[in-house]
Amino acid sequence: MQGKSLFSHTFSTHEAQQLHRMLDIKSNPYQNYHLFLEEIQTLISTDQIPIFFTDICRHIKDLDLNESPAIILRNCPIDDSLPVFDHKEPVQSKYGLKKTFIAEAFLNLYSELVGSYPVGYKTINNGDLFHDIYPKADLLNSQSQKSTVTLGFHNDLPNNKVRPDWVNILCLRNSNLNRVSTTMIRNKDIIDVLDQETLDILKEPIFFTPHEVVSVDGGRNEEGIEIKPIYQETDPVPLCYFETRT
Repeated sequence: MQGKSLFSHTFSTHEAQQLHRMLDIKSNPYQNYHLFLEEIQTLISTDQIPIFFTDICRHIKDLDLNESPAIILRNCPIDDSLPVFDHKEPVQSKYGLKKTFIAEAFLNLYSELVGSYPVGYKTINNGDLFHDIYPKADLLNSQSQKSTVTLGFHNDLPNNKVRPDWVNILCLRNSNLNRVSTTMIRNKDIIDVLDQETLDILKEPIFFTPHEVVSVDGGRNEEGIEIKPIYQETDPVPLCYFETRT
């Protein structure tokens, strides 16, 4: 995305504090997501959302996903206390240690206002709607959210029938000792540099992607792996691909 115009906004300290106070949700999204969502929707229906945030979300909602697939929001509200999870079973550890849900509430409020709703899968982290990108001892070298290795270029969940339109990532910790980057490229920029012969091959239903490592770890079997094209010209998201795995 280098050199491309991205929409970005940095919340002032006052704006971040406003959002933080408002998002002190009492319901636990990992125990009862419906109650959690109800609290978020009540904030919206009773006009408690600051105008500056609704204006930002309205602008983002009107963006063309193919032209502007990346949004950057800085100084977002997060929890005051961020417990360190167990590396053997980080998901189970989170359930016991995490007592506040500011980060989850911010992500859910944002998704409600931009019209991109959370998607969960039964075999990925117990069906949770929110996931931590956090190392797990037996998946450290996998191509997954629980690894410590570089991930290849990918669309999220390329072999799932229901796929998210957006992936919203909220940074909770940022150490100067580590340099972590997210490299992105627009689908249209990939397509523009491919010749017609290559595109024609990519349109053939001859490709498959094994199930996601975390999904297999959660009990998913090999059923449901489809043989399909990488490039579908008329699809809203025309590329379906995971580097080194498809």
